[in-house]
Parts: sequence; structure tokens; C-alpha cells
Amino acid sequence: ISLNRNPAEMTRPELGRLRDAIEKVIEQHGYLIKDTITRDSRRYFNFLLEYESAFDPIASLRSNIQLEFTCSLVSSDPQNKKISTLLYRDSKVNDPLDFEFLCVDPTQTAAEKLVGLLRKIEEIQTGENDRLIRHVYDLHQLKLFGLNQEKFTRAVLLAVEEDSDRYKSSYPEELKAYPITFLNNSLVNLLSIPNLNRIYESFVTELISGEQVTLEEAKISLVDLVKNL
Repeated sequence: ISLNRNPAEMTRPELGRLRDAIEKVIEQHGYLIKDTITRDSRRYFNFLLEYESAFDPIASLRSNIQLEFTCSLVSSDPQNKKISTLLYRDSKVNDPLDFEFLCVDPTQTAAEKLVGLLRKIEEIQTGENDRLIRHVYDLHQLKLFGLNQEKFTRAVLLAVEEDSDRYKSSYPEELKAYPITFLNNSLVNLLSIPNLNRIYESFVTELISGEQVTLEEAKISLVDLVKNL
């Protein structure tokens, strides 16, 4: 698939053709598409691919491969990052796929995860989407990676601005008007969820390969990121 335009600047018909082209490539490579979702004026779409597993299913893992595509503005210069897998890292076998991939700046990734997490606290509270708790772990790791706080704050505000433009009337008015206050209040609500530790253990602890990160450790990083905005 060759792109001659920035997907964030594409029209709905162009995004539709891009999605159809990706779907065709997936099917040509022998994957069975179980389901697909398109939303946000085609700026987001995903494909759920079936696969055979030799292991018993567990609740914290999806029963399919989910490929997600999001067309959004890039607020920082992309960076080349080496691709690695847990399989080769933990087995100590030399990875045959030794290449780099152009990735979104980690600061932008962290900002989008923070806004996405704290905008949807009710979904964790009700169990509608408690997998969002994984963002807490991700943000801890991104903070350890090293984030410039001033750059991070700017990226958070840009993420709010883009999301409010995307979701329009369904976007919280307080988040648009007072983003820092909203995020701090949402953090308080998140940390007050009674069964937060159980949710974290169900959807994070079971999936960590290597050194474990407790909820308390991850919470310290999350609080530090929000309080310094």
C-alpha cells in the first residue's frame, strides 16, 4: 500500500479506499477477518483476525489478533525504533527480524494514552472497558523511557484539542475548557476505584513478561505525570 498523502488530511472517501486496500492485503495473506469496526468519520478502523492457539484461553487476552489504524496528526517528529519481540528476547535466540520502523514519538504516545485513560474512567468503573487499566502500566514504562515534561504537557493539550475536534458534541465540555483540572479530577476518581488492584492484576500482571510492576509503582508514575502538567 503506497500513500501519497498524509492520512490525517484525507477525505472520508479517500480513507474508505485506504481501509478497503488494507483489508484486501490482509485477506491476500491468508488471514480470516472475523469482524471490523469503523468510526470517527473513518479516521479509525480495525480488523479482528482469527488465529489458532495451542494454549488455553485466559480472560486478559483477546481471542483474536486486533489490527488498529488511527489517522491523526503527528505533533512531533517520528523516530526510528528497533522492532523486537518477547519471543526472541526471552528465549535469547537471535532475532531474524533485525530492522527499524518509523514510529510516533513516545511523548505523543504517552499524551494520547493519558488523555484516553482519564477521559474514560467510567468505563473502568462499570467494567465496560476495564482493559484501559493497561494504560497505567504503559505510562509507567514510557515515563521510565524518559519524557520531557514541557514537551509532554504540550502534547497532552494537543491531544485534547484533536480529540475534541474528532468527537465534537460527545466530548466532555469541562475537558475542552479546563483540560488540566479535568485530568487531575479524573485521576482522583481513578485512584478511588475500590477494586482497582484486582482489575490491574487481571489485565496487566498476567501479561507482563519479565520484571513485574506493581500497581503502586505504576500509580506513582501516573500521579507524577498528571501533577506536573
